[in-house]
Amino acid sequence: MSLKNKMKELKLSFVEKLPEYLDKVQTGYKRLCENPQDETKDVLQGIFLQLHSVKGAAATFGLTRVSETSKLAEKEASHLIDLYKKEGSEESFLTAVSSFQKSIFDLAEVIRDVQVDQEDNTLESSFDLSSLETEEAEYPVEQKLIFICDDDPESVEHLRLQLKYLGYNVVPFIDTDTLLEAAITRHPAAIVMDITFPKGQRSGPEVVSHLRSKLDRLPPIVFISSRSDYQARYEAVLAGGDAYYVKPLKTLELVHTLDELTIAVKHEPNKVLIVDDEPEVAKFHSAILNEAKMQTYELYSPENILEVLDTFKPDLVLMDMHMPTYSGREVAKVIRQIPEYLSLPIIYLSSEMDEVKQANALRAGAEGFLTKPISPVTLINEVNVRVQRMQDLRSLMVKDSLTGLFNHTFIQRFLDATFANAVRTKQPCCVVMIDIDH
Repeated sequence: MSLKNKMKELKLSFVEKLPEYLDKVQTGYKRLCENPQDETKDVLQGIFLQLHSVKGAAATFGLTRVSETSKLAEKEASHLIDLYKKEGSEESFLTAVSSFQKSIFDLAEVIRDVQVDQEDNTLESSFDLSSLETEEAEYPVEQKLIFICDDDPESVEHLRLQLKYLGYNVVPFIDTDTLLEAAITRHPAAIVMDITFPKGQRSGPEVVSHLRSKLDRLPPIVFISSRSDYQARYEAVLAGGDAYYVKPLKTLELVHTLDELTIAVKHEPNKVLIVDDEPEVAKFHSAILNEAKMQTYELYSPENILEVLDTFKPDLVLMDMHMPTYSGREVAKVIRQIPEYLSLPIIYLSSEMDEVKQANALRAGAEGFLTKPISPVTLINEVNVRVQRMQDLRSLMVKDSLTGLFNHTFIQRFLDATFANAVRTKQPCCVVMIDIDH
């Protein structure tokens, strides 16, 4: 089944469930009118959560009228909650309860209309998925071929020899004109370019900018310079630089960057845990991320989240903020109680528009807040950026800067966690330490 057809199927499933949501709201309102004081708070909260769920899910599936009508009713439900908490507002509360009935009638009418027209199962233009379909363009590249351009012959030769020993085929240049001509006729895997040349303080970035206009696709550019000021770095970014190193160069760091830029490594797909009490909405976002080659796990109730975190080991948690029984804010706090999940990115995906509530939710330990509805491309980009940032930070914390190997602190913590897991699951565990220095 194509992604677009799957989206339509999920939308239809949600439309068919709308009467159930309406029935829960109407039942709650009936109980509210009977005025059982000991349950009023819970009833109001239940009505609010139902309306909030409908608002967000309807927006996700492009059901604008349902979403907007639910939004108005949700706002009134929130007002009722505030009035109920306020002392001396009994009369205002009863008046608001009476007027709330019209909002429920309006929602019922809109849902009936959607039920009649449910064969119109289209997705709004904002959810056009064609932009997800991308192909890598064919482009001939001489693997391991690196161009180095620096007006200091000794520095160029020294760097050429070091990179040669590490497997790269390096062609040195001491002037920008020769490099420009060679880069147009050949296709290096990357170019290492100085910033300053006798022709000018920013000759390097200027040559790269000119090269971009001549090529269909610019190879990765690593700028090197004795300058570390903001202006030099800024000009390197404008020219399209992928990295910037200050002289004297640390060869291993440069090689690590060149490896990342030139070697096509098959990375493990990003793993995203989606926590949402609406199965159709969770499946909707899951399908989008699956299309971007990510692995997903859908969790409709947070009770088992610790077990899922332990077995699925996600790179990021994408979580609704308002859920029955457990709020996203509370779930985030539970996750943050566990040391090994302190750096795990948590992103709220909710239709909540109140900035104060968003800020309070973020203070519980989340990294971001995305608002429903969200376009597929935006969702994919937001997840990828945050996962990559987390992986970069984690790499800096756990790896030795010289060798690129895990440091002692990480190894010790990893072993502690591994042994604890082996005890918990009653599985054997074996550790082998090999000294590579002798």
